[in-house]
Amino acid sequence: MDWSVDLPNWQGKPDPEVPGATVWVHTDYDGKPDIALAAADNGISVVENPEIGPDDLDGCELGIFRDWDAALQFALAHLE
Repeated sequence: MDWSVDLPNWQGKPDPEVPGATVWVHTDYDGKPDIALAAADNGISVVENPEIGPDDLDGCELGIFRDWDAALQFALAHLE
């Protein structure tokens, strides 16, 4: 998937579960990851309090969305 976020406090990190893919992570004011967007089998997963390990992405999955725009809109609304 070829998508990105060009907003403050978002950064791309290599996806530990999907070779060549990127997990987009938002960090709070303290620099702690608070939400992430990652490729899922059937769409884009929005994960709260993500922990990106060498082999997996852990956290509370808030939902899976069919397209990138819907996932990003949900994540941004959740952060407000």
